[in-house]
Amino acid sequence: MTSALVRAMLSPLHRRAKPDAKSQGRCIFCSKAGLTKEHLWPVWATPLLGISRAEKHTEQSFTTQNTVLIRPPRTKAKPGPLRTKKLRVVCGGCNSGWMSALEDTAKPMLTALITSQPRALTSDDLEVLARWVALKVMVAECDIRDLAVTPPDVRKRFKADQQVPSDFRICIGQCGVGGWQCGYYRHAATVAKSPLVTPQHQFKNIHSVAIGIGDLFIFAMYTTLSGLFNANPSYSEALVPVFPAKGA
Repeated sequence: MTSALVRAMLSPLHRRAKPDAKSQGRCIFCSKAGLTKEHLWPVWATPLLGISRAEKHTEQSFTTQNTVLIRPPRTKAKPGPLRTKKLRVVCGGCNSGWMSALEDTAKPMLTALITSQPRALTSDDLEVLARWVALKVMVAECDIRDLAVTPPDVRKRFKADQQVPSDFRICIGQCGVGGWQCGYYRHAATVAKSPLVTPQHQFKNIHSVAIGIGDLFIFAMYTTLSGLFNANPSYSEALVPVFPAKGA
């Protein structure tokens, strides 16, 4: 996984409290105890990805300041292929309840996209897909909670209404030839709208996430700085906007 600390020349931002020790053992969506392991990649997708002979996978994080690496990258070898990665950040009620229901709804279209089966995506499909991607982004970023961007109140609101926050940008494409099964890359930074003042905090307020699973490529961005993104961003011709949907 990739994360970075970037101190740009920015305006002061609202300070966000760092999570305390007690919050580390609480669900990121409802704050309840009793955390369970959540698969980053769906278990049902394993047969779609073919056989993996990998006995381990590697996770890496690094920190930069003004694009300069300020400490050696941290690299960890974990047992099993990457698609077996689990995160203990959600409770059993959320995991087996609304999260499971959302994934069941998204499964048919995800199956088609992962295996490059022809499927016309309706506006309802795009809404479900956007919610599923937002869910995965929120779960995965909490693998290192100090580097998470999405505020706790936004995650709780997402659980309640399952509406993708307006400052998300999500698009999808088809992975190129190469035979990879899955991948996850994330870059988090501290930025602001003004080029005049450097912020006095180090809390992340923007990140970009790239996810690969089979033939499906997902790219998402999210920021807590309202109005930073264009209402209707332009993408490469190789990418299809999911949220906000084109023309929305």
